[in-house]
Amino acid sequence: MGKVEDEKRYQKLIREGHLADLLELAAIAPTKEKPAHWFAKVCSVKAWERTLDFLKKHFAVLKKAEQVIERVGKEMAEQMRKFVYKQIWLRRSVERHAATAQELPHNRPGQSREKLFAWLC
Repeated sequence: MGKVEDEKRYQKLIREGHLADLLELAAIAPTKEKPAHWFAKVCSVKAWERTLDFLKKHFAVLKKAEQVIERVGKEMAEQMRKFVYKQIWLRRSVERHAATAQELPHNRPGQSREKLFAWLC
């Protein structure tokens, strides 16, 4: 496909009201191995319905992750946040584990909600 055809594809998606979706995909792209290739592939006409399904799941994961992070602790390190996202994508029982980690006491040295949550997952 040529550069002009790509521009028309993105303009068409924007006209159809998918600007926010395109921006979210652009934010996700740097995490992929070949960002430009991945972005072009998920924005293709053939894959667009599948991409919309992916975005619905992505937003659900973000919402669930915020709930888990609220329970476990907001001052969580970035590595732990990535761990939470991965556990949700793997369909682990993160809400249950987060509730358990929140309810149990952590009064000994070296104990924390984050460590217990990670161990439970």
